[in-house]
Amino acid sequence: MNNKSLKRVYIFNHASLHKRNREFFWYLRKYIPEIILFVPYKWKGSLGEKRSLKEKIKEKGIDIIPIPWVYFKNIQLQVFYPSFLTLLRIKRPQIIIFLEESFSLSTFEFSILIKDIPFVFYSAQNIFRKYPFPFSFFQKFVLKRAKGAFTLSKEAEEVLRKWNFKKNIFRWYLGVEKKIFEKAKPFPLLYKLKRPIFCYIGRLIKLKGVYVFLSAFEKFYSKYKKGTILFVGEGEEKENLLRECREKNLSYYFLRYVSHEKISSIYKSIDFLVLPSLTGKTWKEQFGRVIVEGMAAGVPVIGSDSGAIPEIIGDAGLIFKEGDSQDLFEKMEKIFLDENLRRELIEKGYKRVEENFTYEVIAKKLYEFLLYIIKDENLVQDK
Repeated sequence: MNNKSLKRVYIFNHASLHKRNREFFWYLRKYIPEIILFVPYKWKGSLGEKRSLKEKIKEKGIDIIPIPWVYFKNIQLQVFYPSFLTLLRIKRPQIIIFLEESFSLSTFEFSILIKDIPFVFYSAQNIFRKYPFPFSFFQKFVLKRAKGAFTLSKEAEEVLRKWNFKKNIFRWYLGVEKKIFEKAKPFPLLYKLKRPIFCYIGRLIKLKGVYVFLSAFEKFYSKYKKGTILFVGEGEEKENLLRECREKNLSYYFLRYVSHEKISSIYKSIDFLVLPSLTGKTWKEQFGRVIVEGMAAGVPVIGSDSGAIPEIIGDAGLIFKEGDSQDLFEKMEKIFLDENLRRELIEKGYKRVEENFTYEVIAKKLYEFLLYIIKDENLVQDK
């Protein structure tokens, strides 16, 4: 395999219209000379944020090409105009990475259009369910056509196997650019807050366990008369959370979503990070990127046992039973009182990120997986 290489790869991903979601591909290009990334002309995020790209750009040696790509009320009902087909005929890639779910309309559309080029798809779904028509039809077709798949967690891989997908699977963790967190400086607005700061970063919705976190902090604050609960994010529960914090006379602070460029400063300003997610009927935590970011910044982390959280934390943080505010309080108290434990978790967090979650590590593993996928001599070029 050492004398073989990948020369050209095409990637399709609606999320990569956001620059943050393109950073990883800069590291992948170290191994693949030509990467072309296709993104939507415009996209509206889950929180209503709007992004657009009107014309082709070059970024860190990668061509980023916007194409007409829209979705309806259901995110899985995406469609795109196949304006890229001419380019595929002129500059044929060895493999295509399509970062959408197997039951998505766009993945189905894509698998019909691209009949003679191997492709791999993405799956974060970690709850097994049988989809209604037409999604079940989309999925069956895609699973048959795809050469391999990426999953976000062990649970997602297990679900994919239950869907009878027997081909190659690569676990593609969401990584971090480590140096950003190493160089970060504290966020000025948080200097005045009472220590210790217990922080949640994410959507302010019930399924994320924000009220479990609030209840646990209330117990902590009542016992120790110190500390601040910090919420960073937006969501439908924001006003209710604010009201409860006032009524309970807690020490609290709310920040709107902070840009990717500044989020590392938040981590450098807090004492503990909490991800208290719950499991719903159709969703549970699929990854928990804030955990990786927290560990990279040297912040001790506490997470519920929902979804992929225990897998991502490993032995580098504390786990509590989801929905159990008393258990969360006890973990918060334990980590607050035990300085040796804090130091141990911080060191383990650094090590875990270094070994599993840096862009450098993930890019190398992904490249090796793609080489394995296209090991057919007709698909791999000699160096």
